[in-house]
This record gives sequence, structure tokens and C-alpha cells, in this order.
Amino acid sequence: MSAAAEDPGSPGPGPDPGVAPASASASAGRRTLLLLPAIPALALLASVWLPFVNAERLWFGMPSLYVWICAWVLALTPALAAVEWGLWRPRERAGGERR
Repeated sequence: MSAAAEDPGSPGPGPDPGVAPASASASAGRRTLLLLPAIPALALLASVWLPFVNAERLWFGMPSLYVWICAWVLALTPALAAVEWGLWRPRERAGGERR
């Protein structure tokens, strides 16, 4: 058994020298990136309460609610892809494992 395992108060091994530490601004940028898919999700949830969407009118020859929902569903895919790319790409560059 190692000395670090016996004494819980002692510091463990240092950071892995092969992995660059994430800067505070990059970490904050990644956290705000997580909010990106919330925009289409909130737009989808609010669609039935928005009077300009939930009305008896046509947009592009289709009901406005249908066009609104289709547009936000299509916008959700790139938002989720941006989150996936933004969260995992820096770890792959640094040599970290993807879980």
C-alpha cells in the first residue's frame, strides 16, 4: 500500500503532465455551451402559449404551429452537435479519455 493511500490527508499525485489544465475561461465557455440546447427546447415548450404561433394562419402554406415546431426541431440538432463537439473536442486534443 502506498503512503498516499494510508494517509487520507496527504496530497495525492500531481496532475498528469500529459494533460494541459483547462483555463477558467474555457471552462466557463463550456458551461455556457450547455445552455445552447435550452433555447430550442424552451421554444418548443412555449409554442402553444405564443399567440403569433398558435393561431389559425398559414406560414409557407402550412399551419404556423407545424412550421414553428419543425424549425425548432431542426435547430435542436446543430445545438446538440455544438455541445458534443465543444465538450469533447478539447479533451481529445489534450489526450484525455472520452467516457
